[in-house]
Amino acid sequence: MRREGYLPVVKSGIAVKAPYRAVVEVTLVRGKAGPDEASTLPPGTGAVRLTVRTGPETPLAEARVRLVQAEGREDPRATLTNASGQASFESLPAGTWRLEILGAGLLPLRAALDVAGEIAVDATMSPQPADYQPAPQDLIVPEDATPPPPAPHP
Repeated sequence: MRREGYLPVVKSGIAVKAPYRAVVEVTLVRGKAGPDEASTLPPGTGAVRLTVRTGPETPLAEARVRLVQAEGREDPRATLTNASGQASFESLPAGTWRLEILGAGLLPLRAALDVAGEIAVDATMSPQPADYQPAPQDLIVPEDATPPPPAPHP
């Protein structure tokens, strides 16, 4: 994960065994942003750019990525990752957003993001163990808002 004005601290070699779930710890430390990291977003907005993988060199296509604003003032945003495992959300109002990434046969990944400026997320998904028991929220298929049908013309 990257954020303007901060440098990431990466931890590796963390193993999780069933039936436990992985907890992702994200650490950002203040640092100098490079010239290519200067934000061009209007004040009060943000952008999230994601890369989703199943391994160091294996992008995950068609993972479902969803952002929901914690305060509920904005409609949820959802998309699928492309063939390179990438997805992006532009022009997000600043604030706390809940990120959810789902992939077939993979453990779900959920995290809270404080969106202000540009954020890059590099997520590595883990396979579900054979005895995985999904949380009740994973059994409900998310629904997208459906607009009402147009009114008939007299």
